[in-house]
Amino acid sequence: MLAAPAQPAPLVRNYTAEDALNLNTRTKLSMGADTTTGEIVRWDMLQAPHLRVHGKSQGSGKTNTIQTLAAGAVRTGAHLVVLDRRRFKDWGAF
Repeated sequence: MLAAPAQPAPLVRNYTAEDALNLNTRTKLSMGADTTTGEIVRWDMLQAPHLRVHGKSQGSGKTNTIQTLAAGAVRTGAHLVVLDRRRFKDWGAF
């Protein structure tokens, strides 16, 4: 009995950080890429106007996610408030 031919893996698009920033609009900000499809995941601020980021442990990517959103927000002219309870984080660039 012959095995069924293997299905080709779906093509995964490799976006650059610049690509992701260029996809930002006044109401949708790029957050990162879906690990299975490679597509950009975006936060729709009209659907959910407030965002709170939680993570299980140090090193889980919370700061990188917030910095990505902050860079996109600043670039589109959105109002940004960052409350980071972690001591000694440098948010001066934003």
